[in-house]
Amino acid sequence: IVMAFGCAVIYFVPDILPRFSESWITFENRLNIWKLSCETIKANPLFGKGFLTYYHLFKGAAETYPTTHAHNIVLESLLSFGIIGTLLLVIFMAKYYRRVLICNSYYSSSNISALILALTAGIFIHSLVDMTILWIQTAALFAFIMAGIGTEEKNKLTKQTN
Repeated sequence: IVMAFGCAVIYFVPDILPRFSESWITFENRLNIWKLSCETIKANPLFGKGFLTYYHLFKGAAETYPTTHAHNIVLESLLSFGIIGTLLLVIFMAKYYRRVLICNSYYSSSNISALILALTAGIFIHSLVDMTILWIQTAALFAFIMAGIGTEEKNKLTKQTN
């Protein structure tokens, strides 16, 4: 009933969601961005073309939407760093998240590691269609929160020695 009411409101009062009518245009732009990114990845699959490649890439492609990144974390990583660089990044992150999971399993109510895991899940899911993590404010906040794992590791060591 709530869903039907919500659909009726959107249909009869379209101004309530002003960008909803433009969602297909945004989706088509993303498809064009992803298509150009995939074509470029094929040209340089091992090492990519450097950080923020898409920003420099779209200038030569007239049919592509001008933006700073590929709007997909996987494509952006492969485009910028290639397979080898992306694998190195994945290995580093796997080691980091192993530490987070150890802290999370050690404490029954681990606030910091739970926050890190929840925030990472949200950022990763959102980064499949956009990448706000590339902005300096969100990246700095995320890095600050990720650094909190050191506090939990210190607490774990303190409890083990006592």
